[in-house]
Amino acid sequence: MTSALSVQDLTVYYDSRTLALKDVNIEVPEGDFLGILGPNGGGKSTFLKAIIGLVKPEKGTIRAFGKSIGKERGLIGYVPQFSNVEHDFPITVEQVLLTSLVNGFSRISSAQKDKAHEVLGSVGIENLAKRNLQELSGGEFQRLLIARALCRDPRLLLLDEPTASVDPQSRKTIFQLLGDLNRAGMTIMIVSHDTLSVSGSVKHIACFTQTLVYHGEPSLSESLIKELYGGGLLFNA
Repeated sequence: MTSALSVQDLTVYYDSRTLALKDVNIEVPEGDFLGILGPNGGGKSTFLKAIIGLVKPEKGTIRAFGKSIGKERGLIGYVPQFSNVEHDFPITVEQVLLTSLVNGFSRISSAQKDKAHEVLGSVGIENLAKRNLQELSGGEFQRLLIARALCRDPRLLLLDEPTASVDPQSRKTIFQLLGDLNRAGMTIMIVSHDTLSVSGSVKHIACFTQTLVYHGEPSLSESLIKELYGGGLLFNA
């Protein structure tokens, strides 16, 4: 089976001093839906940032679809944490997507507008195209972030806590959306503290405590997860 992601001996430090990840080795097959779990400070978000080049590893290699990450970065979509994204900017939903489709100051084509509306429709918010960001609910804004990541038709989608700031119904909608994308062939990796939703949605899980301590089926029992994480730190939001 083709690997969507191959990571070997990945080690990352914060500020060249504080260990974030150590000796991570993982293969993610194409078409997988991987839930990434772990305690706060376990390196989950850093792992995603290393994949897309936002942090520089101390050592190790990362390959996507058999090629070095720089050459395949265009095939990777990334949805950052809600709290790290400016959502008071005076811009419409449609304009957010169009900015991700145009290069520099080139004019927006009708094909790009069609693409933006197609993607908004795929995440169920096409009716919000003319709405300003400030008017969106948490769940609507999160779906917009997913739509923006989908604009360039990625083969691998990375999401960092996409349900952390949304209500239960929006959480359910987001996981249904991700399930649909995965069934259509997209490889998905999602960082989350929502262990119940993750275990019921993904194909595999990867557990991090600055290194990879488990990678396998999501049937791993809660008692074993608590043992791995020293008394249940995994379940702290």
